[in-house]
Amino acid sequence: VSVVNGGLLQGNFVDFSAQGTGGFSEGQGGSGTGGTVSLADLGGTLDFNFVFLDVSGRGGPTDGGTGGDGTAGQASLQISGQAQAWDFVSITADAHAGLPGADTGLTGNATSGANAARLRIEGSGALSLSSGATLSARALMSVNGVAGFTGQGGEAVVEVVNGGNLTVAGVLEADASATFSGDFSPLEAPSSPTQQGGTVS
Repeated sequence: VSVVNGGLLQGNFVDFSAQGTGGFSEGQGGSGTGGTVSLADLGGTLDFNFVFLDVSGRGGPTDGGTGGDGTAGQASLQISGQAQAWDFVSITADAHAGLPGADTGLTGNATSGANAARLRIEGSGALSLSSGATLSARALMSVNGVAGFTGQGGEAVVEVVNGGNLTVAGVLEADASATFSGDFSPLEAPSSPTQQGGTVS
């Protein structure tokens, strides 16, 4: 989605999503892979207040089988044409492992990758946010998984280059952690995943 040559796009609450969600299975949960979302000012007005971009991937759940793998996509916001003034921006590229619903089930893998969540302001572009911005490229896991199961955080990038200007009132937060999902509370954990945080730059 882009504006060029003086174009105008207006909206109060803007939500662009390319999430991938794997299906449920008693045996092997489906894989869920996020897609690509791009929002760009290349010489026009984006008259927004609240902006949400989401390319999360969610592995499918299972009962007593194996949860699916979750792989995040890539979401980017580029402001390079002129000044924009919004309230809040959220860019999410999280990976969620498929979780078991029974003690005998196994957790899948979760992978968020390079350039997963990116905010770039450049040249004559400027972005002013009155409430804040969050970028997330997390891997969310559980315990008791397949052999070698892993949570890999992705890349959350904020770039202000070549004369661009970013002004944030409130919180600017970027998170590329590999951590545990809030959806589980195991009584026993015979195995636990390898967790690798990603990159915030």
